[in-house]
Amino acid sequence: MKYLTFFSTEEERALCLGTSPAGVTKSRYMAQLLRETGHPVEIVSPAWSKCGRWQRWKAFDLSLDNGITVHQLATFGTPLRWLTPLQWVHSLLQLFFYLLFHTRAGEPVLVYHSYYLSLPVLLARRIRKFKLLLEVEEIYQDIVPLPRLLQRWEEEIIQTADGYVFSTAAIGERIHRDGIPFLVVNGSYHCEELSRPSSPSDGKIHCLYSGTFDASKAGAYLAVDAAAFLSDRYCIHISGFGTEEETRALLREIQRIQAKTSCEIIYEGFLDDSAYRQLLGKCQIGLNTQTPDQRFSNTCFPSKILVYMSHGLQVVSAANTAITASDVGARLTYYNAQTPEAVAQAIQRVNPRQGAENARFVQQLHAQARARLQTMLEALF
Repeated sequence: MKYLTFFSTEEERALCLGTSPAGVTKSRYMAQLLRETGHPVEIVSPAWSKCGRWQRWKAFDLSLDNGITVHQLATFGTPLRWLTPLQWVHSLLQLFFYLLFHTRAGEPVLVYHSYYLSLPVLLARRIRKFKLLLEVEEIYQDIVPLPRLLQRWEEEIIQTADGYVFSTAAIGERIHRDGIPFLVVNGSYHCEELSRPSSPSDGKIHCLYSGTFDASKAGAYLAVDAAAFLSDRYCIHISGFGTEEETRALLREIQRIQAKTSCEIIYEGFLDDSAYRQLLGKCQIGLNTQTPDQRFSNTCFPSKILVYMSHGLQVVSAANTAITASDVGARLTYYNAQTPEAVAQAIQRVNPRQGAENARFVQQLHAQARARLQTMLEALF
């Protein structure tokens, strides 16, 4: 079964593909979920390079584990930002012709919903008549101003899909059509193991913020500033990504707060999968402190919440409707104001010994998602 999504692996790091770490985590999980229903999975990635230099890469294939392969379309790098639209056209034309020559009538194709992909998928589907299963994480025209033509393509692909995978129930309630099968998958329900040490060797309670360093999102800064209201019983780890300037600004904030608190703040930087899993294994509390964006707070579920929970962490989170109404909403600890002091107070209310229960619950969600996906695929195809 083909799965169209923006994807990257550690082997492709030199390409600097324009993908989101959270998006890749969700896509990897969806591929694994499809594989567990008995379908070999081919991930087709039209992601383009953001390497910032002149370089060209041919299309190539990678083999992941257990019957999952990746087909990365050809891409090229450029130091000239005004050539970025040419990169888009190059990737999307390849995607159209790939679908034209590698799909057949009635074949199921899972597509990650992106306004970039709408036109080539719509055109190829009209010609090849494949079945479209659309993975909808968000409705883009709700959160960013789109030209009218892109809005029309987005509406068409959403309204003509043969089935859906929604990231939240709220999105499903808004766009689901009667009689069309659907499934809600908030994020990755993958659990590698349930056993965790009862406490770290240093006796501290370790908290982890993972995500963007963008100051406008506020998440990293709230996590760092909360340390000013915590004692030396706690340690805050900061992991994630940002531009060079965003990273320098965050490091200055860490230095400023560390000078006036006994709570240790450790900057971890951007970690690969293995190092990130090791860090998750050291921590007891995960922090989802990014400021809720009111433009799409009812539909956006932060995937990091499930990553934390699946590794046995308790979660301290901002509240939005998509989070509180989700299957895991009742298991989170919320803070009542978007301030460092409120975050610290929520951290101190958490019992760090109960994280293994979260991992077991996420494992149950995985079993439910697999069974529901199997039923949906059987009904559709």
